[in-house]
Amino acid sequence: MNEEKQKQGFFKRFWNSIVKIEKYPDMAAEGSVRAFTYLCKIVAILAIVLCIGMMYQTYQILQEGIRYLQNEFPEFSYEDGVLQVASEERLTISEEDSYVGRTIIDTKTEDEQTVNKYINEIEKNGEGIIVLKDKLILKNRAISRNYKL
Repeated sequence: MNEEKQKQGFFKRFWNSIVKIEKYPDMAAEGSVRAFTYLCKIVAILAIVLCIGMMYQTYQILQEGIRYLQNEFPEFSYEDGVLQVASEERLTISEEDSYVGRTIIDTKTEDEQTVNKYINEIEKNGEGIIVLKDKLILKNRAISRNYKL
């Protein structure tokens, strides 16, 4: 009987732990080292499954962003620290269409009052990004940062 327990594979043990509750005392009698090894294997398998799921979700989000840039976003270029967007008006991406809150893109304005108006608009919504021709302003509840492009 003891040899049968030793030869029982991981997947058989896993199946028995789910389906055959009457086997629990036998598994408990095997000792804490075997139980810890079994637990580590289960955690490793769950971690791999979760990582694959998260990688797939990230891939889908990136593909959606690429499709958006290719199909709906106007032509843009970045050269010598200056972003140029082929649009006469500011572009606004709503909270529903963005994962980072409201996004305002205006590469034409240099007026500080307009920039402050954009900042106030983002602060009303809680979080978002403002993209200007030479800097990026990131606002959320935890941080407020300006980045030079």
